[in-house]
Amino acid sequence: MICMPDEVFIGHRESGCISEIRNQGKCGTCYAFAVVAIIEWLYCVKKGHLLEFSEQYILDCGTSHIEGIYGCKGGYDWSVADFIHNFGMELKADYPYRFREQTCPYSSDTDLD
Repeated sequence: MICMPDEVFIGHRESGCISEIRNQGKCGTCYAFAVVAIIEWLYCVKKGHLLEFSEQYILDCGTSHIEGIYGCKGGYDWSVADFIHNFGMELKADYPYRFREQTCPYSSDTDLD
């Protein structure tokens, strides 16, 4: 018989791999925020330091490139994973969140395609 503890709790806040709470405003981008938080944590665990990535990049550029990303109208976490796999990430410092959908700064002539 295998004995399991009654409760398992791991506090990740002390790890330094969890960024501050972010505000998505009235734009329904929880799908992007959730995946970005996981990617940041995974990166931090692997590399040893927290690096914050951009939800705005996914919001602006995902809609026109990946099925299942609908800008401020919502999206699917697996679609964000597809977007990141195909197009990578931008840093939050370089591409900050603006609380609204904007035009993707990349065209078919630039890095995104």
